[in-house]
Amino acid sequence: MRSIGLIETKGFVGLVEAANAMAHVAEVELVHYEKIGDGMVTIVVRGPLEEVRRAVRTGVAAAQRVGELVSAHVLPRIHPKADRLLPLGGTRFAIDPPDGTPSKRSEEEPTSNRPLHQGPDGQSNETASGSNI
Repeated sequence: MRSIGLIETKGFVGLVEAANAMAHVAEVELVHYEKIGDGMVTIVVRGPLEEVRRAVRTGVAAAQRVGELVSAHVLPRIHPKADRLLPLGGTRFAIDPPDGTPSKRSEEEPTSNRPLHQGPDGQSNETASGSNI
């Protein structure tokens, strides 16, 4: 079972900086973002535990440089029931690759219910709107 990491910031710029830093330093999948309200946004990453830890540590530092970090957390193992219910990049929704070929993801490789290239209103766009690290 793969691990997940979450970073929550107040302001979108800090989240984008965190996401970019995480993608550069670790073999993780950026699977979901969530607009919480009052300017708070959360990003979820998946991957092997040590890669997720490295990504979250780096993302936290990046977010703090340009914005306000609210929270960060790493879950070493997400329970399948929570994975299916919560917007954590669970297995209910597949993200097809840009070339249009169907996704070949398995239950062990969960996917997002809102891809990073899709905004909260469902419209496609190029950008997505206690720490245990």
